[in-house]
Amino acid sequence: MKITKEKLESNEAKKRGWIWHKKEEPAEKPYDGKVKVRITEEEYNAVISACHINSQGYKTFARTAIEGFDKVDELIQPQTEKDPQDWLTLEFNKEVKEPLDQAANKARMTLEEFVRALVWTKVKQTFKDQKEQDERRREQRRKESYRAFMIRLEPDLIQQYESKYGKINNTTDIENTLKNLLQKELA
Repeated sequence: MKITKEKLESNEAKKRGWIWHKKEEPAEKPYDGKVKVRITEEEYNAVISACHINSQGYKTFARTAIEGFDKVDELIQPQTEKDPQDWLTLEFNKEVKEPLDQAANKARMTLEEFVRALVWTKVKQTFKDQKEQDERRREQRRKESYRAFMIRLEPDLIQQYESKYGKINNTTDIENTLKNLLQKELA
């Protein structure tokens, strides 16, 4: 059996009686791109409802809320009595997380509080947008209901119409005449 001894490089090298130490580089701390989202149960239920409105998953919803932090004009912080619990941990690269940290410091919040406020702001905005959309739909339906309606013409009214505009061949003639009269009246 052959045994070979391998000389290992040591941290110190002797030179003319002096001991020279190699300067050790401080170990670089690995980058932590994790962002914790902490919310209460009521907030969670609101987030899930907002996700259903947007037809997207909760991770995507939270991620878009956090990534769009620079587009937020006003942060809305949730006011709850209960302590928030860990809900979701998202990974971000340096280009996203560093500006997020800076924005949190600028808002004088911890990163967790800032992220929680961003998610809650997105929830509130989603509900507000949904309410506005419902209002527009209701108004559209209201207008649609007036588009087609029926007028019952009494026999004497039909006689007066025919004496002024000629014989009625179909309902379209009456419709067009009434439409023209209404446009003249409103103009």
